[in-house]
Amino acid sequence: MKIAQIAPLYEAVPPKLYGGTEMVIAHLCDALTDSGHDVTLFASAESSTEARLVPMRDHSLRLDAVPLKSDLAAHLSMLYEVRELSHRFDILHFHLDLLHFPLFEHVAHRCVTPIHSRSDLRVATWRWSRVVEAEPRGQGLLRAAAGRTEEAHHRIAVRAARSGHLGRDKDG
Repeated sequence: MKIAQIAPLYEAVPPKLYGGTEMVIAHLCDALTDSGHDVTLFASAESSTEARLVPMRDHSLRLDAVPLKSDLAAHLSMLYEVRELSHRFDILHFHLDLLHFPLFEHVAHRCVTPIHSRSDLRVATWRWSRVVEAEPRGQGLLRAAAGRTEEAHHRIAVRAARSGHLGRDKDG
């Protein structure tokens, strides 16, 4: 299975300092690669992985010495690149909370979106409902995304990779 892992650009994968999300992504990429999947990681060039690395910027945002930089511009630029290459992947596994939703609704059935931030925000709930309802069979971008802990995140991604259907059983 061809899997794209799209990491936040704040830290390298794995992180040089603090970065719980980036550490989980590092372990996930290596485990999926070791399991025989063709994994591509979109992250900063400082990242180290057994997967194929597509560097999106030279340095992670937090450790970049450049005084004027835009984290939003960096992430939107990465999302543009991922969208251009999205046809190459069976699964697009985003770790960017809701940022990618408007750009990837056309491939919602191939997206996994674990939510790493607060899931009780009113605006997030409205957006999640809209996306899930928009996708046929009611299985949009967030069908496998409710778990916030790293363990739940890992189970979701491994189940998605094994089933080939982003968390659904092969028959369902």
